[in-house]
Amino acid sequence: MMRIGINPAQVAWSGESSQIVLGSRDGSNVSALAFSFRAFVSPYGQGSGLILLTEPERPAGWPDACNLVMSDNQVLTKWLMERFIVNRPEFDSLPALKATSWQALLFATRRSRLPDGGETQSFQGSAVSVELEWSSVSPPSQVVLPPHQTFAGAHAVYALILGAQMAEIRVGGAKLPGTTARHGVNGSGGYLTHLAKSETWMHGAGQSDNNAA
Repeated sequence: MMRIGINPAQVAWSGESSQIVLGSRDGSNVSALAFSFRAFVSPYGQGSGLILLTEPERPAGWPDACNLVMSDNQVLTKWLMERFIVNRPEFDSLPALKATSWQALLFATRRSRLPDGGETQSFQGSAVSVELEWSSVSPPSQVVLPPHQTFAGAHAVYALILGAQMAEIRVGGAKLPGTTARHGVNGSGGYLTHLAKSETWMHGAGQSDNNAA
């Protein structure tokens, strides 16, 4: 009889996320950064959001700088930012992150493209529109990392990573300058600019939403 494995750990959240880093090719110099997510399962329900830093070294928010967060579930977005997103190496020590302005996300759309496997995401906030586009996308690679190998530290992750060789960020229809940054994702050989599908974060042993760090 076939055995069906069931992971006894508690799911922290599950959904998908995407990222674009512009600057130098190796990601050492960041001129703009966009991170989007769509959560299907979480302690705070479902929701979508976008973090956009067009001046990552400037501690200022909208309208002085286009450093902003769009969300249709602010509680969920704040939780993800505090528990997961701020720990990502590409966000580390960026002055703009703590100065971001919040906008209501009125709607978001996603369009997949063939044959290159690319994707376009559009976000309409209460004050500005943003479009993200990935192209020349690689076939998906499965990533399975235990807690001690993830930036979150206390959570394991299972995901399909699709690296992108080229990407664009458009704000109000204007394309931001910068080269698409490519970099290894936790040693997997993926791209820093990528799409993450079927993404699930699991609490470590003995942890839950009440005591996970």
